[in-house]
Amino acid sequence: MDSTQVIRGLVPMRGVSLAQIVRHFSLEVVTAAGVDLESRKVSSADLNRPGLQWAGYEEHFPGVQIQIIGRAEIGYLLSLPREQRRDRLVQFAEQSVPATVLTHDLAVSPWAVEMADEFGVPLFRTPLSTTEFAAQLAWFLALELAPREVLHAGLVDVAGEGVLILGQSGIGKSETALELVRRGHRLVADDTVEVRRPSDRDLVGRAPGRVRHFMEIKGIGIVNLRLMFGVGSVKATSEISLVVTLQPLDPQHDYSLEPDRMEILGVELPLVTIPIRPGRNAAVLIETAAMDQRAHRLLRPETTDPRGPSSEVFGRLA
Repeated sequence: MDSTQVIRGLVPMRGVSLAQIVRHFSLEVVTAAGVDLESRKVSSADLNRPGLQWAGYEEHFPGVQIQIIGRAEIGYLLSLPREQRRDRLVQFAEQSVPATVLTHDLAVSPWAVEMADEFGVPLFRTPLSTTEFAAQLAWFLALELAPREVLHAGLVDVAGEGVLILGQSGIGKSETALELVRRGHRLVADDTVEVRRPSDRDLVGRAPGRVRHFMEIKGIGIVNLRLMFGVGSVKATSEISLVVTLQPLDPQHDYSLEPDRMEILGVELPLVTIPIRPGRNAAVLIETAAMDQRAHRLLRPETTDPRGPSSEVFGRLA
């Protein structure tokens, strides 16, 4: 990638505060246990359900992870004699876990709250099911803790494909994104895209919070697309599946029929270079590239040549 397109590289966050998690999921704070929720950080995207530890197996206990307690864990705990139940909870609380979350709005006894206060373990509650909450929290933490980069680019969700639009300043990235929105697609970010890598294969992009849904159009100024086109014209985040570079048409350049690749944060993405000249509709070309990308991603591998349609055609003609 051209270094001028990288505004800044960012390292992963050192942690996500418990207060941020509480706000994002609207968790009920049963007790903060005397802990400053803003300062206590979670540094792992992995989660743990402590049933195995309560059953007596304490090896490899993931004490740095948020502990999630559902009906199965509570059911097992209530099956134990009272003294054994208390001993298991004390052993659990002594591990200095960052926090514990009860799902299904499960009831909690006063002595369990007292124990949480004694050992400094914040206790939260959610009406969500254990599986639903665990999945949402794991993805949220993976996204917040992911390596990231801020790029000088645009990002539009085109027919379900996140298209990252690159190009030199003044080439028409914003105008092209605006035309895509007019054609029914959704703007994620204009001019500045924060790209995160929540897993080894996925990249997710979004706009910085202060400029989300806004676009700068030369000659007009800054416009709010959400107000102009409605809430269906914008999107908070999008997984990036295609990179498009806009560049001035060079008659001497060989625009290859074979697909190219670009690496961002260690993840390779298909790259399409679109030459720009007066009268050429870049939005239609990007729309075509995105729909072609979606078709090849959704079709069964045996129906297409993995090297691309051009190789498939040339193979038939050979």
